[in-house]
Amino acid sequence: MYPDQNLRLQLPPTPQRGGSTMTKLVIKLSLGLIKNERQASIVLLLFAIIIFLISIRIFAFGFESTKRPTPAATPTINPFLLRPQKN
Repeated sequence: MYPDQNLRLQLPPTPQRGGSTMTKLVIKLSLGLIKNERQASIVLLLFAIIIFLISIRIFAFGFESTKRPTPAATPTINPFLLRPQKN
């Protein structure tokens, strides 16, 4: 027997709680569509993947509506039409 084995700290086994709080919340809010923890964890994984893809789309490609129009697309104003006419 090694002398280290007498000094080891023995922790009691932790009880299994039956899933995380998020999976329990998904099961509760699914109105009976999700029956067990495995289905709830799959739903949470799919939700995380969708949010990740949306954030990549926003940060990598930006918003299309915030781009400035090109100078060729802006209408030109004739400066001679803005002068008052002399009679």
